[in-house]
Amino acid sequence: MKYVNTIRSWGVSSLLTFLLYEVIWSVTSHAWPLHDGWLVVATDLLYCSVFVASSIVICGALSRIQVFRRIDFWSQTWLCLLTVTANLLLAFLFESVYNSVLETDDAALVQSSLYVFCAVATLFTLVHHTSRFYRIILRQKDELASLQKNVLKSKLDPHFVFNSLSTLTELIHESPRDAEQYTIQFSRIYRHLLSTLDHSTVTVGESLQIINDYVAMQKYRVDGDIEVKTDLPESIMQKRLFPLALQTLVENAIKHNAICKGGKLMISISLAGKEWIAVGNLKEKEKQNADCHSMGIGLQTLRERYRLEQLPEPVVEETDNYYEVRIRLIDKEI
Repeated sequence: MKYVNTIRSWGVSSLLTFLLYEVIWSVTSHAWPLHDGWLVVATDLLYCSVFVASSIVICGALSRIQVFRRIDFWSQTWLCLLTVTANLLLAFLFESVYNSVLETDDAALVQSSLYVFCAVATLFTLVHHTSRFYRIILRQKDELASLQKNVLKSKLDPHFVFNSLSTLTELIHESPRDAEQYTIQFSRIYRHLLSTLDHSTVTVGESLQIINDYVAMQKYRVDGDIEVKTDLPESIMQKRLFPLALQTLVENAIKHNAICKGGKLMISISLAGKEWIAVGNLKEKEKQNADCHSMGIGLQTLRERYRLEQLPEPVVEETDNYYEVRIRLIDKEI
């Protein structure tokens, strides 16, 4: 595939260079190139093709020099100037050989042809260098985006594991039976996490399947009760969300509400409009639940994930008695 793309790029560049050469030559000499016959036109096309191939090889060799591998203004400016100079010398060499082969005696014609081809060589070099630099920027942008995605995902997974293991440690001493049940629930959730390692998104249905286990685990960490009411239509179950998105919002509701013994925290998961899921709850107390340790990265990381994919970020609506976060549904796998 790499060689196919290279050949395709060479073919397109050769054709464009030939057309540019013929247009400039027609304007400067006031002569239509086809008047010279198809053999001359074919020769010019072959001529431009060989020049483009030689130019690509030279430009590629220069760009592999260590000092020009840095993507900064001065390195790329000097590389551009050097490639322009190299292509002008190459154009001069090609024109000299071309006119020698054709045995052209008209000095004015030779000089005019040289000027035209040097102009074409300069324009070709600038376009080629700009295109190369643009491809580098796009590739670096994609690599950076991929790296950021992995960093964001690596933040969420340890965050969940750290909190879960902290609770499990306490349960082992307090209630071995509860610790056993907690471990089963934790293993089911973590199995789900492992199954989504190679996926950027999961379906809404998959996300809801582990909410019950997740909430059951959280009940071991609070004095009161937690109830999650889900009101989502079947039609959106195949829509997609980022992994751990719902769990992050449910945990966010739990950690910011201190549930008194005998009390209950009601969390609702519902559809907001056609493209958003809302996770909301009535505020139990102003203070944060001290039993629910947070590293402070859940909701912020989720925001960064949406921003990175150029999707609308989560929307937070808060009143004195109610807190709600809405996240955008994703139509397909990213």
